[in-house]
Order: sequence, then C-alpha cells, then structure tokens
Amino acid sequence: MSDEQIFEPRGAEICLKQAIAVLVPQFSAVQGSRRSNKIRHAPEFAKKIDLSKYVREKALCEEIAVSYREKLDDEANATRVKDLFEQLDQIRKLSEELGRLLQVLGGDARFLLATIYDVPKSTFEQIAEQLERLGGSLYPDERHAEGPLAAQLNALVAFLDLYRPILVRRLGSDRGGRTNVWRKITPSPAWGLIGQSWRLLSTFKHIKVSGDRSGDVSEFVCALHKWVTGRRASFSKALTLYASLQRQRKRLETEMERHMRGCDRNEKLRQLQRKLGDVEFSLHFGFSKRPSS
Repeated sequence: MSDEQIFEPRGAEICLKQAIAVLVPQFSAVQGSRRSNKIRHAPEFAKKIDLSKYVREKALCEEIAVSYREKLDDEANATRVKDLFEQLDQIRKLSEELGRLLQVLGGDARFLLATIYDVPKSTFEQIAEQLERLGGSLYPDERHAEGPLAAQLNALVAFLDLYRPILVRRLGSDRGGRTNVWRKITPSPAWGLIGQSWRLLSTFKHIKVSGDRSGDVSEFVCALHKWVTGRRASFSKALTLYASLQRQRKRLETEMERHMRGCDRNEKLRQLQRKLGDVEFSLHFGFSKRPSS
C-alpha cells in the first residue's frame, strides 16, 4: 500500500476501540480476573472510548492494521504456481530461440550493421554499445560468433533447466491451478498479525502475553482482524503454536546461557544453536519445520 493510498478498514470502528482497550490499563474492570476481559471489551463499554484521548494507542493499532491489510492484498494478488511455471517455460523457450538467432548472425551482418552514416554522435555511440553486446567481430569473414548477449541467454536457459525441478519440489503440487505462490514462500498474513501483536503487547507491563483463547493477545488480534476485514475469525490454533514456540525459544536461550558458563559448551552449544535456529525460523514463517528444497 503506497503512501498516497488511504487505509480504509472494512469493519466497524468499535473493533478498533476494542483493540485499544487492551492497551489501556484502566479499561480492565477487575485486573487479573476472567470477568475483566468480558467487561472491558463489551461493545456498550467500548463505544464510550474517545479515540482523541488515545492517539498513541490508535496509531499503534493502525500501524499493525495497515501492515496486515498489505499482506492480505499481496496474498490475494500473488501469482499462482501454474502461471509461474508457464511464465518460466515461456522465458526459456524465447531465450533459447533468441540466443540461437544471435549465434547465427554472421560477421557480414554485423559488418553491415556497423557501417552507420549520417547519424548524430549520441545515436552512433548508443548503436555501437549495443553492437558490442551482440559480440563477435565486425568483419565479414568471421561468422557464428556467440557474443555476450547470446551467452547470457543460453546461460539463462541452462539455469532454468536446473532450477525448475528444485522449484517444483519447493512449491509442491498445484491444486487445480489455484495454488498461491505467496503462501508457499512467506508467512501467512494471520501469522504476521499474531507476531506483530505479540511483540507490541509484550511491551505493556499490565498485559500478560499468552496463547490463551480468552487472553489479551487473542482479543487484540481478533479485534484488529475484524476491524480490517469486517469478518470474524479464530486464531486459537495459530496462537497456541506461536506461544509454544516462544516458550521453546526462551528455554533454549536460558540453556545456552548456562552452557556458555560451563566447560562442556562446544558441541552442546552447537546443538542448542541449531535448535534455536529452527525455532526462530518457525516463529518467523509459521512452519513447524524448515521446508525441504
């Protein structure tokens, strides 16, 4: 979403107010009780929130909401796997044909192209530069010189021949020609929303970040999602996974610190670092393990 575009949420403003209510300590009627969430976020209570008094909280919510909308739009408009392979196959075919034509462009043809008269100096220099890219000699007795441009095209063909099967394994099967490339190579918008919300709420002392279905993170994420899209959604499974990964990361970091103070740190540290790297990867992408390539 460009700076000129205006973010227009599809949900009601009450959803934004419910998200803001999570960030403001005094909106908890009974701190630490199960009743507090229900009282704090009841629609009739949220309606009383004056947004002009909570400019900072509103800006924080809008920043996450705009990012979420951008990712949703990117996912919706992403190339389908079927189209991607068709484009790559077309590039390969045309590159091979053009490279072959350039290779058979003999020296006599290049000599003819190089005999340029009655043109401005700037135009002559541009043409000479392009002729140099074609490669080969400008004399008619030297034929079939490949030239750097043809060599690059042939290299592109060879690259696509090698890379295409790797890409097929990475992206997997194309279900009905509708498989979205974006979903295969990036975190889902929902996972990004959870991550941003978790990091923001972790900076507020009165908020206990957790994967609980009725917890603050869940309510904040659900409220923002509804404000952006106008639809309800459940994030309980993704939140549970995210919270589990956060606990794993904290445990591994603590264990690494302990082993760094000990003597048996080399091999054990390497094992912990690998495990921590896997957890960090999963926290970023939302995959339970690194995809094979």
